[in-house]
Amino acid sequence: LKVGTELDDSITLYPSTFPAGTVIETRAPHANPNEYGCGVYGYHHVAFGNYAGGVPRKPVEPLQVNAIDRLVISFDIGSQEAKGEYNILNETFLTNSAGKVEDKKIEIGYFLHASSSAISFAEGGTSLGDYTDPSGSEWTIHQHEKFVMLLPRGNKDVESGTLDMKHLMHHLRGLGLLDGKEWFNGVAIGVEPVSGQSRVAIAQWTVAYN
Repeated sequence: LKVGTELDDSITLYPSTFPAGTVIETRAPHANPNEYGCGVYGYHHVAFGNYAGGVPRKPVEPLQVNAIDRLVISFDIGSQEAKGEYNILNETFLTNSAGKVEDKKIEIGYFLHASSSAISFAEGGTSLGDYTDPSGSEWTIHQHEKFVMLLPRGNKDVESGTLDMKHLMHHLRGLGLLDGKEWFNGVAIGVEPVSGQSRVAIAQWTVAYN
């Protein structure tokens, strides 16, 4: 695969409004990513804090799950153009040690737009039942090893709203997946190309965290 030919991705952002106004455009081969040893052709994202090794301009203090009072993401990704398959994923890694992203315990991701391959992958894992978040949105939860995936009920796109990740973590603790001692370091939203082209405009993405 050649970057710029088979793979052509870009992120356009405006410092005065960032992360609002960010546009992520991708082009990927129509060949199944699994032929190249990967499930998707990357994760092109913007992030808050130390999501997966990034160094933010403004540091974000890691907190253990039990110590988080609020972790709510507000988002609007209503502008989408696609001639292919892709995922829009809002996710975080929880770690066993503060700031040590290589010491990952669990990955938690909301699929705001899910490709058919992502749906098949999720549904091929362990079902953890249904989940209704504080805003009334309904999700199904699936697990593959350390990856916990949330799909909207009916696999419909979720273009705007809020994601109360503190509430979700409390729910996952009730399922025995967390003990509250895990560390939150950061969170991201982005696009996973699967095939063809996509264009996603992030009109809003804010993180309320303390």
